[in-house]
Amino acid sequence: PLEGPTAYDISTSSDILLNTQYWHNLEILISTYLGTNCFWLRENPRLNIQEGTSDSSFDNREFYHTDYGMHQLSLVTLLNKTTENSICTEVIPTTHNNPRFLTDFEISNRQSYIAKAKKKANNLGSIKLFGDIGTTYLFDAGNLLHRASFGTEDRAMLFFIFSCSYSYTRTQPAELVNKYRHLIGRKPSQIFQS
Repeated sequence: PLEGPTAYDISTSSDILLNTQYWHNLEILISTYLGTNCFWLRENPRLNIQEGTSDSSFDNREFYHTDYGMHQLSLVTLLNKTTENSICTEVIPTTHNNPRFLTDFEISNRQSYIAKAKKKANNLGSIKLFGDIGTTYLFDAGNLLHRASFGTEDRAMLFFIFSCSYSYTRTQPAELVNKYRHLIGRKPSQIFQS
C-alpha cells in the first residue's frame, strides 16, 4: 500500500502536454488573472496519487495555508472520480482577494495561525474540490487559504503550478531554484514544445 502521497515528475516533453490549443487558451486565462505575460512553471508538472486514509497525522497540509504568497496558480486535473469522502483540496472562498503581509506567512501549524484560519472558515465557509475524471480546478494557491481534506477514498491528479513571483525562492533550497531557473520567463507552450 502507499504511505501518504506519491508524486511523479512529468517530463515537459511528454505527449500528454503537447495539445497546443489547450495550452494557448490556458495561457490567456493565466495572463488575464495574473495581470502579466511573464509567468512560468514553478516546478515540473506532477502526477500525484494519494491513498485514502482517515489518518492525517503524517502531513501538515491538513492545516489551512498559502503556498508562498503572492499570486501563484495551481491547476489540478482529476484522474479518477472523487467524492466528498475522498482526499481532496478544501478552500476558503474569497481569501485570495486578501492582501498578504509577512505576518500571514507564519508556519501553518502554529496555534495562532490555525485559530485565524478557523475564524475565516467559520465566517466565509469552505468548499471541497472533488468531481468526475477530467474535472479541472484552477485556483490561486499562493494567496487562497486551502488545505488537504483527508478522506477514505483515493485521489489521482495532474498538478501544475504557475508563478509570476520570485517569493517562493526564499523558502526553497538553492538547488531547487537552480533546477527550475531555465523555466523562468518562458511560456507554458514554449516549455511543453521544447
